[in-house]
Amino acid sequence: MNFFTKMLSFLTIIFYMPMVILAKAQLFFSKTLLNYSVKKYGHISGMSGKFGLQLKNKANIIAHEVFMESAAFITQEREDVIMKAIDANKAYPYIPKEDRKSTVKPEDKTTFLCKYVNPYLDAKLGDELFSIQGVGNQRKERLLTGTQRLEILKECVTGWENFVGPDGKPVTFDPKNIEAMISMIPPPVRSELADFIRGESDLEEGETNG
Repeated sequence: MNFFTKMLSFLTIIFYMPMVILAKAQLFFSKTLLNYSVKKYGHISGMSGKFGLQLKNKANIIAHEVFMESAAFITQEREDVIMKAIDANKAYPYIPKEDRKSTVKPEDKTTFLCKYVNPYLDAKLGDELFSIQGVGNQRKERLLTGTQRLEILKECVTGWENFVGPDGKPVTFDPKNIEAMISMIPPPVRSELADFIRGESDLEEGETNG
């Protein structure tokens, strides 16, 4: 759910809230009147019973309308976020969390260009994730998550924009020297990028470009 959809959802709740409160109030008074009618006549009768039934009917109509219109909104929202195919050869922009929080214009924020990991590379790296060395008491087992992350970045980071070096000057991305390029990226951002590339990021559609 992107920012626009979240805002629309919030406004929808605000819009329907008075109707929900009205329906609840009508049900409350309806119940009070119907209980009074039964207590007085032994069954629903008289003006109190008639008015109580009218209030109950109006409350049910309001509840039905709110339900139907809310259901229509939810259906539309699901259509907006329906799964779509990706272009495996396309580099998608990713702005790190810290830059997303800054007040810098979106076009001036540091943006990394990354391809999503393809299933074959993902499977290959998964097979190489676990390392076993030695036998018996000398046996050592390691989960090579750092190695996997590095390989993913080397294969899938294709460029960047507005990335400056320690001297404050823009750094030119050199795909022929990818290891040096990756080493310039701060560790927290490397983790973010790896998650984004694997499709495990909590970044929502519409936030990628800031």
